Amino acid sequence: MLCSGKYNEPIIPTCQGQENFVGKILHSETFRTSDVVEGKQVLVVGGSHSAGDVAVHARKAAKQVYLSTRDGTWLVRRSGPGGVPQDTVLNRLFMLWLPGWFKEFLANIFFFSNINHQQLGLQSSRRCFNAPSMLNDVMQVEIMCGKILPRPGIDHFTSKGVVFKDGTSVDVDVVIFATGYKRKNRYIDSAILQDDIHSQELYKDVFPPRLEHPTCACIGSTDLFGPHGPCFELQTRWAVKVFKGQCTLPPIEKMMDEIQETRENNRKKFGKDKRFVSFVSYEYDLADKIGVRPRLASLLFRDPFLGFRVFFGPALPSIYRLNGPHSWNGARNAIMGYRNASSKSTRIPKPNTKSFNRLYHRLALLIIRR
Repeated sequence: MLCSGKYNEPIIPTCQGQENFVGKILHSETFRTSDVVEGKQVLVVGGSHSAGDVAVHARKAAKQVYLSTRDGTWLVRRSGPGGVPQDTVLNRLFMLWLPGWFKEFLANIFFFSNINHQQLGLQSSRRCFNAPSMLNDVMQVEIMCGKILPRPGIDHFTSKGVVFKDGTSVDVDVVIFATGYKRKNRYIDSAILQDDIHSQELYKDVFPPRLEHPTCACIGSTDLFGPHGPCFELQTRWAVKVFKGQCTLPPIEKMMDEIQETRENNRKKFGKDKRFVSFVSYEYDLADKIGVRPRLASLLFRDPFLGFRVFFGPALPSIYRLNGPHSWNGARNAIMGYRNASSKSTRIPKPNTKSFNRLYHRLALLIIRR
């Protein structure tokens, strides 16, 4: 199993005139403390999570922070409707059967109704599920306060700063590229696992299809909007069953056809090669291969409350422990009690009023006697 991650070589784009820039250029990978931006004009380049985190952190010490995005981004908060975690609202089994346009409609109502991307200068030309996203809780406030100023993509560098695609320019001291990483596997032959995303072949983002025997699996080589841990756990469970001969892979021709189809669909959706899957549908597919997909019809008949929670509630890891291999007796309680479990750590425990009243009466009696 290859579990060392998919990104390890930083990408620093080369722009016209970059060699003439007298300031400091670095990648977000090496940005650890705010010392490098103390009192300086800073430009952060990128439109995803790292760019947002770096910009928010840098503005605490920098004189001014600019955020350059090539085509905007969709700003997403961690807190969803009612203050619950966003992923528990977005990732639910029943959404598997909803059309894409309706999911986008719901997203605009629940997630983006209080965020005006055009006013913030982050408007993307692509639809919300087909464009980069930035998970950040304070970016909107920082932009509205002027602490972070959005800018379009870079056209070229000058000796003291950059000129953007819209013709505007700024003088900056530090440029931080939060522009991602290359896929690089230094310890695996490129005939097995290709480095270039344009040619990389992985069946279901896990198995190299051209091996004579299925003895190699990539765990964590998937991009998705949702919690990664539960997804990687299902990948591991599937890989173990394949290694043990309890699951079989399709013929190489079928695997290659599906890889090519997925690649073409992602190109149409994102406008470039991108390895991105829908969290719920991907997990549901893996669970089916392992034999742990929840039997919804049976659940609704046998245990209506549990069936309703599995179908309409968050796609918790526990729903793939209800039946099949390695089922768990505590799965039902974990599913039914997820609300209490997710909020227990933030709630202030209520005082024991009975004990408090007894103490109050004892103190009052002691005072009266004295």
